Amino acid sequence: MKKLLISGLLLAASAAPAAAEAIFAVDVFTIDNLTYDLERARLSKLVSATIVVQRIDLISQFETEMSANLPPNEDEALKVATERLAKHSNAEIQSLYSQGLNSIQLAREIGVKKVPAVVFNRKWIVYGLDPLRAYQIFEERNETGTLEAKN
Repeated sequence: MKKLLISGLLLAASAAPAAAEAIFAVDVFTIDNLTYDLERARLSKLVSATIVVQRIDLISQFETEMSANLPPNEDEALKVATERLAKHSNAEIQSLYSQGLNSIQLAREIGVKKVPAVVFNRKWIVYGLDPLRAYQIFEERNETGTLEAKN
């Protein structure tokens, strides 16, 4: 996979496009509850693609919440942890773990190295910006044909 450096942002692609490429998927990789709801809503008005927020820290956040401020006594801690877990159904917990693992796996497959990262069509990566600004930069380069491969 070739890497593209654009205005200090890293984009990855299998090849530089000869013509502007239509966007069919947008994945936003993030951590720490940064869901970018407002930016995602604005971006959804500009592209017909599915926009998915991929929380790669979903599992660790859940486990942190479940274990926060547990009593030092092991028996008491077990009781509190059991009560916390009982507030969630097995299906909810399985879904959370599945989503978290799928996000991590997808990030690895695509080659995401840091977050936040906005990925277009599962091959063009823009790091460090909110989804709307990442889209604007991607579109500028895409429309002008200035996506150049970094050696």
